[in-house]
Amino acid sequence: MPEQYRHLLPSDFDRYDCVKISKVFYFTLIYLLRAYIAWVMSVSNMQDRVGVIEFLYPDPQLFYLNLLSGMLGIFLLFLLSMRRPEAPRWVLWFWPKSREVIVVALCFDLLVSAYGYITLALFSAEYLAIQATVTLLIITFCYRSKRLSLNLAEFPIAIPEK
Repeated sequence: MPEQYRHLLPSDFDRYDCVKISKVFYFTLIYLLRAYIAWVMSVSNMQDRVGVIEFLYPDPQLFYLNLLSGMLGIFLLFLLSMRRPEAPRWVLWFWPKSREVIVVALCFDLLVSAYGYITLALFSAEYLAIQATVTLLIITFCYRSKRLSLNLAEFPIAIPEK
């Protein structure tokens, strides 16, 4: 058994004998897609369709900016959903580069927030500093995660039935 897999259990592998996707990847997706999650929660609330969005995003411009910055998160989610043996070639090409897409998405998200702070004065400098700290933490976790490195090195292949 290769050294990189020595600490893993059989339950850590999926049906294609690839390591299950890292929690860091899922957490990053949740962070990038936070505006979309708020939108879905708001739409699913039958009594007050905009209440959740108004609570989380007092200014509609901030909500729209976060939807814009979450577009790369949508791409990553789509890429993750297409990660299977019969995936198109472009998915095979992009999958190992997912970490770089995450970094670009996080930096773009921070840039959009900085724009909202500087140009539109939508929130405080403390909020922007917290967001920058969270962005740096996620990027650090993405580069230090051994499991994410294994995920990006592997790609599912069809396993013949016995």
